[in-house]
Amino acid sequence: MATGCDREKRGPERYAGPYLCAKPYASDTEAAEVIFNEEQIDEIRQAFTSFDANGDNTISVCEVGRALKALGQEMPRKQVQEMVDELDNNGNGVLEFSEFLGMLAKQFNTPSLEQEIREAWTIFNPQGEDTITREHIRCLMSKLEDFLPQDDLELILSNMAVDEEDRISYDSFCAAMRSNPLLTRSASSTN
Repeated sequence: MATGCDREKRGPERYAGPYLCAKPYASDTEAAEVIFNEEQIDEIRQAFTSFDANGDNTISVCEVGRALKALGQEMPRKQVQEMVDELDNNGNGVLEFSEFLGMLAKQFNTPSLEQEIREAWTIFNPQGEDTITREHIRCLMSKLEDFLPQDDLELILSNMAVDEEDRISYDSFCAAMRSNPLLTRSASSTN
């Protein structure tokens, strides 16, 4: 059985696992064009306008929170403030429509944990086999050592149950990714 190391020496395009970020886009507008169709953009514009209480074509942090809630994306005020700060390209403390649309595109484009785990499994297991080995994962991840240090990788691998042939099943892989041993270690080291 061939492993990723037996083929041409190349690694996955990015580190795969629930520690990934969503696909980066060149701009918020590009992300919005990929995520939303024209009708959805019009609906978002209507929502934006309805929350623009003073009609100045901007919305404040409070208004952003209400707009997100109306669109089914409720989040704590602190997180909304952080998003506004991050997306407020001109630093005026409020969001214009293009900034608001970009924020929603990022929200809707963020993959779920389950999607990221499936994507990681596919990257580590391109042949679609039922199981993979720790060594196969080590080999692929060795190309990304700057992103994930070897000791972190070993911690993750040590949390993956193996079968009698020392192979990792998809279920074991999922369980280890969901438990995120790196967070557990970080929490215990700060106590």
